[in-house]
Amino acid sequence: MSLSHKIGRVGLGLAASLGGKAKDAKNFVKSKLLSGQIDLKKYNKLQKKMDFSNVKVPTYKLPNIMESAKKAGIPVFSANIGNNISMIAVPTESMDTVQKMLSMMVSKECERDNAYSFNINSDFKGIDNTTFHNVIDSYDIPTITFKRPDGSELIAVPSEYQEQYLDACAEAKETVKDIENIEITDISADGFVWDDPSTTAIEVTPLQARYLDEYYKNVKVVDVDGKLYAYGKDIAEDVAAVKNEDNAIEKSANEWQIGVVDNTITLNEKLLGKEEGEKQLVKIPGEKDYIRFDKSELSKSNDGKTFKSKLDFDRDYVICDASGEEKGVRKGSELASNFSTRSPFEKVTNSSTDKTQFINSPERIELFNEKTNKLISIPINDAKTMLNSIMNKTGADEKTAERMICKITSKLSEDCLKKYEFPGETLSDYTAGKKTVNAVKSAVLAQKLDGFKCQNSENVQGDCIVVVDKRSKEYVLIEKDKWYQVDNKLKEMGYNSVEREAVVSKLKQTYDINGQIEHSINFGQTLSTNTPAIENVKFSDLGNGYTSIFNLDVENSKMNYITIDESVSSLEFEKMCKEKLGITDDRAIAEMADAFKDRMKGSIEISSDKVDGMKYTVSQITSKYIQISAGDKTAVLNKNTLNPEKIAKQLGINEKNAEKISQKLKVSFKANEGSVKGIASLNKLKSEAEKIFTKNKEKSVDEKGQVKSEKTQTSERSI
Repeated sequence: MSLSHKIGRVGLGLAASLGGKAKDAKNFVKSKLLSGQIDLKKYNKLQKKMDFSNVKVPTYKLPNIMESAKKAGIPVFSANIGNNISMIAVPTESMDTVQKMLSMMVSKECERDNAYSFNINSDFKGIDNTTFHNVIDSYDIPTITFKRPDGSELIAVPSEYQEQYLDACAEAKETVKDIENIEITDISADGFVWDDPSTTAIEVTPLQARYLDEYYKNVKVVDVDGKLYAYGKDIAEDVAAVKNEDNAIEKSANEWQIGVVDNTITLNEKLLGKEEGEKQLVKIPGEKDYIRFDKSELSKSNDGKTFKSKLDFDRDYVICDASGEEKGVRKGSELASNFSTRSPFEKVTNSSTDKTQFINSPERIELFNEKTNKLISIPINDAKTMLNSIMNKTGADEKTAERMICKITSKLSEDCLKKYEFPGETLSDYTAGKKTVNAVKSAVLAQKLDGFKCQNSENVQGDCIVVVDKRSKEYVLIEKDKWYQVDNKLKEMGYNSVEREAVVSKLKQTYDINGQIEHSINFGQTLSTNTPAIENVKFSDLGNGYTSIFNLDVENSKMNYITIDESVSSLEFEKMCKEKLGITDDRAIAEMADAFKDRMKGSIEISSDKVDGMKYTVSQITSKYIQISAGDKTAVLNKNTLNPEKIAKQLGINEKNAEKISQKLKVSFKANEGSVKGIASLNKLKSEAEKIFTKNKEKSVDEKGQVKSEKTQTSERSI
């Protein structure tokens, strides 16, 4: 996977789950914006050569990690996530080195004091593991994760965060349970029919499909995404009959436990004798002599306590003493009784077990019926011969015997299957055209949603995604090209940000939807602008209410990026544009703030008024720019100039009214000079302006403190 996608997947995707739940963590600050920089020269060069993986690290360790990686010659890219957590993208081939670096850092801290608590994460796998880490990160806990050989994780947690970590684990388990209530499927508009209740689709096994295909011509079997469905009108009774019969056959077949004794031998490590280069002497069980095996013929099992091999019945094995001196040869078939006489059922059989049909042959199938306490054996042979033997010795009918042969086949080694020419599994082709597949999908979905309420108020057309909430028995339909709306729909259903992130991540994987940084760089939308300072800005929806914004620094071949959501204020946005995107033009930033106003908390309304019956509102979108809105028209202006001509042109009003608006706002801003960041509430603006407008008499005082004159001032300006 490419570098940019990996950064996006871990950085931007994970940012969606930050909930600021750290309770008493030191210096906790909720992270609202993610930012970073991609060196495009390195990016374009490296993504052609290597895959990258992601490592979560404590933010305070990031400088040391970056320095150590640099010394080791490892290219590392970072994306700061929160106050306590950062993510780095590391070449996959260097993951072991980075893990060792982190291990050494943790070990040194533990040598000085009891800095960490260590926890084993073995409860969460796959997508659930991603959810688990998203929950942990929502608490902003600076953990370090190490992979263990058994697939579990060792998580180092700073001791002061251990209690929060345990709270997060409990929440993660509840979150995974909640996510299980969400089911997502897709439908295509082509051939999709909702209004035919007599059409039924029932999932069946391959054997049930074969019976239905052979004996029930009114039933069509269709393969839909690897699952088989019986499909048709009024087929429920026929399918139920086949399922009932199949269940009875399965029950009868399961009365016989199956054990295989073939040429596979298991050797205890105590049987291993002298090593002779590439050869290994193995003691013959029950005897003093040894036989030679090539070491390549022995494979370790049970953590090296035992070894497995194959005994070739037709091969002449050299017999040796313990020192390796040859004493003669013996056929593998003669040695079989030494290695393979033990019955798989010897611990469950006793003197009263019926063994009249049991023969101790070198290669055999053993069948044990616990109910009748009977043990029989059948020499391994071709499938037809074994089928007849099973019917004769067990009294099973042909269908039950066939089922038992299927079970036996799954237990035989590849060598055995090849030796006795067992036929490979023959799979019928149940593929169907798109229209039929969609019809089956619609029938399956209609049955599943029986009793569920559709929450859509709008019409949905084309290919759709269906989001089903089994908890509330509701579902919504979303057009596939608007997949990112799933987040808002789940939010309406009451799911939290971490739960929604897990579902959206799974959705992206399932439908190959790439909404991450790589997609934004290559396919992001470009701002419609004539402003040179932002002509290289691109943006893309990430889902979950998040938007990534990129600015290409052509001169330095860098791609700077930030991520915004509905919690971001316009002034925070302005600061990040300047500090992280490298955009310093105030007019350009104001234009961007206006363009992205629906994707963040946005501007702050500071006043509203009327002029000649026309109502207008004024909002502050940056520290220097305001937006005047009247009806469906808006004007973005520098609050220090407020040119009436621009107001008139952008709002589509006459210049007289534009002049009135301009003068009112100038007085308002003058009254508000000195306020923090130039922002005040509407009431404060009015209050301060009132003091100016009601000061109608200006008194002039002479040197003796007596009034010289009074000047009356009038003004049409008011607020």
